[in-house]
Formats: sequence, C-alpha cells, structure tokens
Amino acid sequence: FLIFLWQFVCPSSFSQVVLDSIPDGPGYTYIASPTGTGPFPAVLYNHGGLGTAVGGDLRGTVVALAQAGYIARAEKRMETTSMVGHLDEVKAALDSLRADSRTDTSCVSIMGFSRGGLLSLQAAKSQHDKINAVISMAPASGNGQLASAMGNVSPIDDPVMVLVANNDSFQDNHVT
Repeated sequence: FLIFLWQFVCPSSFSQVVLDSIPDGPGYTYIASPTGTGPFPAVLYNHGGLGTAVGGDLRGTVVALAQAGYIARAEKRMETTSMVGHLDEVKAALDSLRADSRTDTSCVSIMGFSRGGLLSLQAAKSQHDKINAVISMAPASGNGQLASAMGNVSPIDDPVMVLVANNDSFQDNHVT
C-alpha cells in the first residue's frame, strides 16, 4: 500500500538498488537508491521506538523504497526516552537527504512509525517548504505533542496520510 501511495505522489520505476550504510557514533544510517545517478524522488523514514528499542526495519524499509524507484534514508536516533533533540535529528537527516546529488528536491517525502510518525508530522510542519508528502503511521502521542502537532496543520500544503489500526489502543490510544 505504501509503495502504491509513493507511486501516486511521485511516480517512479522499479530498478536495482545501491545500499550505503554509514556508521554514525552509537547510531547508524541506511541510504538506498536505484542504480544510476538520478535524480530520484526521495523518502526519509523515521523509526518508532524509544531508548534502545528501534521500531521498524530501517534497512529493509529503505531497500523496499529503493526497489520502487526512490532514494531513501533512515537514521537511528539517539537512544533516549526523552524526545529532546530527536526533531533536530530528523531535520538534519532531511537536509542530508535533500543535499544528496541523486535526490529530486521537488519530490521529497517523509514518513514514520509511532514516535517516528509524530516526528514526521512535526518536521512537516516546520520544514513544509522542503517536504512534498507525509505519511504518519500510528503516531505516538508524545505526552500531548501529537495533539499539539495536529492542532494546527495549516503550514502543511501537501498530501498527508495518517494511518491507525482500528484496535490500536494498547500503549497509546492512537484511535482517539
């Protein structure tokens, strides 16, 4: 479904993949792209989880997106429970993705799961001139930060999709 959505927002073609892995202190970064010089539509993926827990397969996600024709980047954030500094990390990752010579800067999307979904929405609001589509999957409430982010989304003038399962109320009441 997500690949279909990206194909709708920024059409591309399937191809072979080039995968880069960048060790970055305690974290790591994966960048995958189709073979060739581009420019390719781009996707920044923000993982879920907090502390040492990483929600989502960073490598697998960027590879799947690259197989669909996108340059994709995913970075493991700081291992903190607090969200302090995480949005800055997402903004820096977005800037790095946009600075990649293979990126079509007129077609840059951001997506995330749980905490990464919340961060994707927050980044889309503050970096709306750099992002062309947003997907937030089961965004975390972040102690009220989601309600604040959703309270005024007027800066975002591009497609936004928020996905929540109808029974997703175990850790956070995502349905509400």
